[in-house]
Amino acid sequence: MTSRLFRQLILAWWSLGIVCIAVTLITQRFLPTELVNYLDSVGKRDPTFIEWTAIGLGLGLFLVVVVASVGVFRFRRWGRSLFLWSHVLVLIPSVLVGESIMSGWAATFNYLYSILTGGILFTMFLPPIALFFEET
Repeated sequence: MTSRLFRQLILAWWSLGIVCIAVTLITQRFLPTELVNYLDSVGKRDPTFIEWTAIGLGLGLFLVVVVASVGVFRFRRWGRSLFLWSHVLVLIPSVLVGESIMSGWAATFNYLYSILTGGILFTMFLPPIALFFEET
């Protein structure tokens, strides 16, 4: 794999992340009525302390992932470590928020996004891409 192809993977990862958000928002209204009603009722109630904590952690980690992905794109050693640990820490807000409801399309795109994230994490620690991080 070349550095150019790796950078294209990072750009594809960002693009797919945006697609995931768009597909989730677009297809939410096509869920069964019961699920739409449930999502509406959850959205109208006040968030609990744990939910506020998860929201705060999630927003903070989102910013960290943005910075880390720029570091990975520029082959910075700190970016690689930060990218890895930020994705490990993203699991905490996911557990705190609880259940998530999405359409099959949204789930498919989110699954593809997770696979691409894993591929990037895997690739950046193996030669030849790992060597680019050592040089900078």
